[in-house]
Amino acid sequence: MYSGSVGQVLIAEEFLLLALDDVSGRKTMGSESLEPALGAALIVELVLTERIRVTPADAGWRDRGRVRTLNPAPTDDPELDAVLAELQRREGAKVKDLITPLSTKADHEGTARTALGPTLRDGGARGGGGQDLGSVPDPPVHHP
Repeated sequence: MYSGSVGQVLIAEEFLLLALDDVSGRKTMGSESLEPALGAALIVELVLTERIRVTPADAGWRDRGRVRTLNPAPTDDPELDAVLAELQRREGAKVKDLITPLSTKADHEGTARTALGPTLRDGGARGGGGQDLGSVPDPPVHHP
């Protein structure tokens, strides 16, 4: 079974870190592209951890690409658990119809900030002055 892409770092966290400028810490792509990519990365993470599956293309035009819950148990990651709960609520929906709602959900501050949350909590990505890169008030400190 898959246990995370790099230790306990989620794919969405890795992607977001790659989408941040090394010098300024600002996003290098617009939210209209970044947010859906991060939503998709969270879905992929749940597939890889065997919490959900997506019905294959050979399932027929009505059934292909639909999300099915395999294991509703908590993942021990609050962001993944929230996405898993939403996918359970929308069981049978097509992935293409879930990515945008997951990335623009009104009750959180955006997938980018949510995805990077665990990394920030663990001190993995900090800007100058100790602020997290989600708000980007200062550029990150680089040591040679």
